[in-house]
Amino acid sequence: MNCEYYRNIIAIGTLTLFLTTFPVFAEPPMRESSEYETAGTRFYSESELRGLIDELAEAAVSEIETVAGEAAKAAAMAGLEKQAAQLAEIVRLEKQNGELKKSGVKNLVIAGLSCFVAGAALSGGLILFAGR
Repeated sequence: MNCEYYRNIIAIGTLTLFLTTFPVFAEPPMRESSEYETAGTRFYSESELRGLIDELAEAAVSEIETVAGEAAKAAAMAGLEKQAAQLAEIVRLEKQNGELKKSGVKNLVIAGLSCFVAGAALSGGLILFAGR
């Protein structure tokens, strides 16, 4: 590979980026307007500002507590749903295990009886064969 080719492309791209001026569309810089100096402008005292800040802080704290409570409820519900799903899976597995135990006993009895019949038939056949 020719690394110089890529190096030249990167250098040209970087120079183009830094040397090109792009038009910027934004709001014009803020200027002081004489119409806002007296009309509609209210100056607050320090005690009024502190009162407003305290009111905002109380409102923010109450909103944070509300949101935290809702988040805790959502987390608790998610945990309960997960536990319910786990309990349902445990019940299903226990039922399946009980069915397997029943079928295991049935299979054991069937295997025992078939071995007994096969053994009786074989030994009866041997006795008859040997008795001739």
